[in-house]
Amino acid sequence: MSRCSIDARGSVDAGPTLSSTPPHPASPFRPVADGVRIAVRLSPKAARNRIQGLIAEADGGLALKIGVTAAPERGKANAALIDLLAESWGVARRDVTLVAGPTDRRKTLHLAGEPAALVKHLSAWLDRTGLDRARLDRTGRDRTGREGHGLHG
Repeated sequence: MSRCSIDARGSVDAGPTLSSTPPHPASPFRPVADGVRIAVRLSPKAARNRIQGLIAEADGGLALKIGVTAAPERGKANAALIDLLAESWGVARRDVTLVAGPTDRRKTLHLAGEPAALVKHLSAWLDRTGLDRARLDRTGRDRTGREGHGLHG
């Protein structure tokens, strides 16, 4: 499995993407040669572990907005994030790794596997959960001003 690299300015090179496998429209998922990269905005010390919806990022992209009860210390919140997503997606925990943002709320995860099959699986998961319709603005509220609907993993 190839890893991303970080240059002197802290920019991440996530490796080559596969344009032949389009992700879900307006998606936090991006296919790469050995899997899929997932954009996440994590809120540690939340009331409960939950996937709240999709949130707009400053760069115009989308990220999964997720809350976990674990504190952001010694990797506990990151471990809880990986556990929640692996369970939600029905994949092995070992296939989900953190590749960027270990101490930041904005994170990039990598799900190892065949990119086309993973994009299809994750896009179907978005459709099934309704998260693709639960668009949150940058403050974490949906278009009607309510908090995200809080799907559990």
